[in-house]
Amino acid sequence: MKKLIFVILMCAAIPLGCTEEEFKQADRIATTTIDTTEAGETVLNSPAGQAIPADIKFWITLGGAIAASAAAGYLDWRKNQMEKLNTAMVRGIDKAEKTEANPISVKSAIAEERKRLSIYDRSEKIIQKAKLA
Repeated sequence: MKKLIFVILMCAAIPLGCTEEEFKQADRIATTTIDTTEAGETVLNSPAGQAIPADIKFWITLGGAIAASAAAGYLDWRKNQMEKLNTAMVRGIDKAEKTEANPISVKSAIAEERKRLSIYDRSEKIIQKAKLA
């Protein structure tokens, strides 16, 4: 749990400070957190969960809800960043194809769109990582 909070805060609060590997680690931790809270909820609702005192069950449920919400929020943010990058690439390609009178390179058109969407620095790391793969 402490690791999840640390990685999510580092990668979400300071997105330019994380490498793509650290983001992938945070993705795995967030997914595991959501799965774990769902499993924990199943246990709490089972006959074995009835043996847990109500006040302790409340705090377990609250903690799980907070952790799952934070993880889901982080995953939504990551999805949003990738959607913006894809949008910039598609618009950049379209723009390069439509400027027949004054042709521009596809790369520069995509770079323009990434700057317009304010994702240039973050997306540059993703693109450089993809070039190495």
